[in-house]
Amino acid sequence: MPNKLLERLHTIGFLTDNLTHVSEQHTSGCDTYMGVCRVSEGLPYRRIDIKVYPRRFFSFATLHFTGSDHFNRSMRFFANKNGWNLSDRALTRVMRVNGLKVKQGESVICESEVDIFIALGLEYKEPTERNCFDIKFLDEDEANAKKGKSKSKSIDE
Repeated sequence: MPNKLLERLHTIGFLTDNLTHVSEQHTSGCDTYMGVCRVSEGLPYRRIDIKVYPRRFFSFATLHFTGSDHFNRSMRFFANKNGWNLSDRALTRVMRVNGLKVKQGESVICESEVDIFIALGLEYKEPTERNCFDIKFLDEDEANAKKGKSKSKSIDE
């Protein structure tokens, strides 16, 4: 996390208190700052988290922090039920035994949020549409077409 940014936010009075030291919050390639802020005098103090991600995590982080909390939990639950693990840093295949994760694969490369939805076989939803009440599942051929793969053929064809 660029210390100059945090210093400037403290200087102008936006950040009022630190809840953690920046150097202690570098986890898995993501810098996190946790603090207290206030927009202006007379307004309430608020808890604030500032996260800085490397470019390779951008689509996962964007998906993770947009939409309703119910939508985000539902996306992760759906991924989990279908053999995936979805986080703010990756979409990986997971092998579970009796509900416990025993093996996790490499992250699927997803350049955009659209790629994440396609990998999970879900219709893409804009951030303003992420309310969990109108999700459409794609059939296998439609998902493959969006991935750029040819139509699957059966043995009988």
